[in-house]
Formats: sequence, C-alpha cells, structure tokens
Amino acid sequence: MNVVKTPELEKNPSTGYYEASIKDFFKFTLTESGSLTFKLEERDSHGFYADYVDITSAAFVTGPAPSIETKWIKNNPAYTSNENKVKTFTWDYLDAGIYNFSVLGKATAESYPDTKYWMKGIKFEKGTNPNPVPEPATMLMLGAGLLGLAGRSRIQRKK
Repeated sequence: MNVVKTPELEKNPSTGYYEASIKDFFKFTLTESGSLTFKLEERDSHGFYADYVDITSAAFVTGPAPSIETKWIKNNPAYTSNENKVKTFTWDYLDAGIYNFSVLGKATAESYPDTKYWMKGIKFEKGTNPNPVPEPATMLMLGAGLLGLAGRSRIQRKK
C-alpha cells in the first residue's frame, strides 16, 4: 500500500518559487498487536527546475519511538541530483490501538507547482509480544531455585 501526498503550493512573491509548509497526519488503526514497517520518500530534484520536499520531522504524536529509523538516503545513490530520498521506520512491536503519525516539513517548486512525498511499503505483521511477561509458574520455579541456592550456601558456610 502506498499513500501519495501533494502539498498545496502558493507562489512566494519575494522568491518567485512555489512554497508550502507541510503538516500532515496519518492515522494507523491496529486491531491486533504486531510489527509495523514503512518508508517515507521525498521528492529531491535540485536540477534545472527546483522541485523538492524537505521533511524535517516524522514521528508518532503519541506512542513509542520506532525500534529502527534509518537516515535519509538517496533512493538510488548512483544519481547525484534529481533522485528521491528515502527513510525507513520500523516498530518491532506495537500494541493494538490507534496511532497518529505526524509529518512536518516544507515543499518548494521553482516552476510548475507539482511536488510530492510518499508513504510506501506499509507492512504490518500481526504477532506476539517479543518480550512476554513470564507466567507465574516460571516465577515460582525461579524463586524456588534461588532459595535452594541460598540455603545450600548457608549450610556450606556453617561447616
């Protein structure tokens, strides 16, 4: 699944460029717990006609920070200009619930005001908590083992 966002640009009379502030929210509704991964891709054309998006902040408004968040990298590093930049976000585990993802930044276009950014490769895998809470029987066995070790060391000290 991919989501394309096109900011509404207005011409700035002092620079002659079309510009817009980006303030978008994406809503993720998870009915089950699991892992979430997606990529943000921003237009990065600084060629003959400037046409780019500069995302300055991307994070959940409320909720955990991603387990893995890559730096912005060129989609194809072989190109030095006119190549989009990509950043990957991964959460190893999210509880079921509603999460709002905020994207802030700026869009600029020199001539025709048509610049975009994408949320792509959205992948959710339902699963169990990677750090499960131990069951009571496991805690009881651990406690009994520790008591046994403490008792044995006390007996050996008396001898």
